[in-house]
Formats: sequence, C-alpha cells, structure tokens
Amino acid sequence: MIVLLAILSVAAEWLIYIPGFWAQRVWYVGMPVVLVSFSSTALLMNDLSPATVICAGIALFRLVNLFRIAYARMHENYLLQKTRRTGFILGSVYLIALFIVQNFAFSIQGVAKWLPWLQVLAAAAMLFFVVENLLKSRFVKSTEGIPDADLPTVTVAIPARNETPELQQCLQSIIDNDYPKLEILVLDDCSHDRTPEIIRSFAHDGVRFVKGVEPQEHWLARNQAYEKLLQESTGEFVMFCGVDTRLDKTSIRTLVLSLVEGNFEMVSVWPIRNNPQRTVLLLFQVLRAWWEFGLPRSRFGRQPVSSACWIVNRETLMRLGGFKSVRHTILLEAYFARELAKAGKYSFLRANHKLGISEAKNANSIFESAIRTRYPQLRRRLEMSVIVAFLEFVFFILPFIVLAATLMHEQRPVPIIPSMVTIVLLLITHALIHATTSKISIKTIIMLLSLPISALIDIGIIFISTYKFEFSTIEWKGRNICIPVMHVVPTLPRISDK
Repeated sequence: MIVLLAILSVAAEWLIYIPGFWAQRVWYVGMPVVLVSFSSTALLMNDLSPATVICAGIALFRLVNLFRIAYARMHENYLLQKTRRTGFILGSVYLIALFIVQNFAFSIQGVAKWLPWLQVLAAAAMLFFVVENLLKSRFVKSTEGIPDADLPTVTVAIPARNETPELQQCLQSIIDNDYPKLEILVLDDCSHDRTPEIIRSFAHDGVRFVKGVEPQEHWLARNQAYEKLLQESTGEFVMFCGVDTRLDKTSIRTLVLSLVEGNFEMVSVWPIRNNPQRTVLLLFQVLRAWWEFGLPRSRFGRQPVSSACWIVNRETLMRLGGFKSVRHTILLEAYFARELAKAGKYSFLRANHKLGISEAKNANSIFESAIRTRYPQLRRRLEMSVIVAFLEFVFFILPFIVLAATLMHEQRPVPIIPSMVTIVLLLITHALIHATTSKISIKTIIMLLSLPISALIDIGIIFISTYKFEFSTIEWKGRNICIPVMHVVPTLPRISDK
C-alpha cells in the first residue's frame, strides 16, 4: 500500500505538466503535495534504512519543486521548463530508490562494506584531476619580449558602483603599470556615494569616466555596464577587472605577452587570494577553487573561468554577440570561454608572483559573492543543488565521521584503512589547491584541517543560494538580480485575473 501511494505521488506530480492540468496547476498542486508527504513519511516509519532516508530526502526536494509551481513567481513558460525537468529527474530517481528498497537488502552494514572504497577511488580521482588542472593552468613567464611598438593596444575596463574604499587602490595599481599602449575606462553604474568623484580625480592619470544608466529590462546591471564599456573601448584587447583586483607593475605586459605568444583570443586569470582575513577566506571560499581545479571540466566542454580578471580580443568578443548574448547571465565569462575553447583560443591561468595579479575581498564580499554565484554555477537547477550537496557530504564530510565513529567503537565494524587513505588524499588535494592559489601561512596550514567544516558551510551556501534565487531575492549593489536571472515577474497578477 505504501509503495503504491509513493508511485501514485510521482504519477500525480507528472500529471501537472500535461497542458490541461498545467492550466489549473494552482488548484491541482495540493494533491501531489499530500501524496508525497504522506507516502514518504510512511515509508520511513515502516523501514528506516539508508535507501528510505535517501527516498525521504528526494521527496523533500520534490516538495520544494511543487512549491515553486504554487508560488509561481517566474514567467509561465520558464516556470514550466524548470519545474518539469526537475520533476521528471527527481521523480525518476525516487522510483529507482523505491525499487532498491523493495528488492534489495540495503542495510547500513552493507553500505559500510563498499562505500569507504568508493570514497578512496573518488579522492584519488580528485587528486589526479587537481594535479592535472594545476599543471595546465600554471603560468610560465615568457623569455622573449615584444618591442613596445609591436604590442597590441589594451583597454582596461572596470564597472564601479558604490566602491569608494577599493576603487582607489585598484586604479592606482593599474596606473602604475608599465604597459605603453593602455586605455583605462571606469564606468560609474549610478553610484550613490563618492565613486564618480574618485573616478574623475584620476582623469589627469588618463582614466576616462563613463557614465552608466539604470539597467534595462532583462539585463543584469554588470552585464549592461560591460556592454557599455565594450562600446566605448578602442583597444585591440579589452581587459575586464573587478575593483577588488590588484595588479603589479608588469602584470598587464606579462599577461599580454602570454596571450600573444600562445595565440589565444581570451585568457582568464585566477588571482592570488590576498586577504588579511584568511581564516574567513578559507571557510567561505574553500571549495570555490575546488570547483575550478578539482573537476575535469574541459573534458565535458566546460572551461574554468574567473571573473576577477580576464582579457579578450575586442573583435572576437563583438563577433560572439558581445554582452547582449549573455545579458541576464551571472557567469558570463563561461560562455565566451566555452565558445573560444572549441577552436583552442582560450587559456585559463592561475596567477603567481611572476604574473602578479591578486584579489583582496573582505568577509562580507566573499560571502555575498558565494551566495550570488553558487546556484548559477549549478545552472540554476534544483536537482543539481541536491546532487552536489549530497556528493559533498558523502565524499568530503562522511569519511571524517566514519573514521571518528570507527575509532570510538571497540569492535571496529568498518575497515579503518580506507577512511584514513581517503582523508589523507583529500587533505593533500586541499593543500595543493591552497598552496598554488593563495598565500600560505602557519595559520592557513592549520585551517586546512577544517575541510569538513568548509564543506558543510558550502552545502549551506548551496541551499541558501538556491532558496534565495527561487523564493526570495538576491541584491547585488542594491539591485534585485533575481528578476533578470530567474525570469521573475516583478508584480504577479492574481490567478483569477489571467
């Protein structure tokens, strides 16, 4: 009976996406909500096992998907597309898990026999991919120079909004560069503080002020600012920087030489993380570097990127549609990187002392950036949030829990060697990433042991980011970016008015 109700809950959920039912979805959605809630609770009470717990977890996010339908804050076609895909994926996984519950003895003891070895394999694979990606992205300074007369012209483009403390340091580091053919553009994106005055105060150093306007409908403010800067630029290459980016005196020349000699049209730079609040940096952003360096992204047509500093051929960028092609995309650099990588014209570099590109963010900026980008990194798909959070728990947190529980248990029910090997591999990988992307101190080395805590924080960030994008608001410089990103209807009409 319980299994039948669980199957009916999936069928009832999928019926919503039939046109006749979709038209009356607000009234119909209550039926699958009740069926999902009742069947999952009954399943747990009848047989508490890893498989039924997984079923309950999937059911929870099926309910979230149904609430998205009831809340109806997105444009109708986009809402249908998003919820239907999530509903079919989660429903299918739920049925598979249900089949396992009914046909296999899936006990905790059984899982304990094979899961630790799977964790060892996963940790070894991650270490391999990290080493591979770190080697691919290493920066090697050019030994051959290019005469100043033959260097391409470069425009440094910076959008700024309410950036008073950081903007001066950023501009000064750019002005101090020794690049001979440099144009510096700074766009004031309707700031409410002294940002315009600061930009104009650098006019005698060659900084050109560009006045921004309020974003148009379906445009993210930053993307519109980038488009305006692109139209105003005159350089052969355009280098986009955030106000948190800091450059050494030779950084632009060194980067351009690498770009020209490699025959690339776009280079994205992962900056050195240079922040006095390094403890906070590790806790909030520890897995941000894992996301770029720990996955075989390029094997699946996805390229690692960084929004802190990237340089691109101006004509190529215009040919790809400029920023109009990504007007409501948060991770806009990923699109251009993916397109140019197809022809071998994209390179991803991690900065070192030779390149001299660093980034300084305070704790609030780190946290806000993580919330703003985490769900878009997962392609704004609820099912991806569930999968990634589950995998992070299983492969980053669970090995530490299993080892601690095994050591405290007198009979040692779980083999201790696999968990120890997994933890060693994870910590080596963790140390490699931070040794090559951040400035290391004794305090930082001690904080490397906080990997499971950092993973737990990242899981929290995933769910917070998912919730805010789907049901609440995310403000970026005082603007609600959910409206263009999630196709949110700013003022929802009543259902009866449709």
